[in-house]
Amino acid sequence: MGKEFHMDAIALSWVATAYLFTAAIFLVPFGKIADICGRKKIYLYGIALFSLASLAMTVVPSTEMLMEFESYKV
Repeated sequence: MGKEFHMDAIALSWVATAYLFTAAIFLVPFGKIADICGRKKIYLYGIALFSLASLAMTVVPSTEMLMEFESYKV
């Protein structure tokens, strides 16, 4: 991935950091929403969003878009 996007080690670490940061931010609020709306429904929406974001990540042209779509996978 670093060679494809011409990224250094710091930029590569930001990709993982963006994923972990968004996971930490949305974990509790979406847990509460799942308790209110139904866990199965929220789980299925989450799987769909994760799948779409993963598919979109295969065609990104830049590092910035890669990190943006990475944050939608959470």
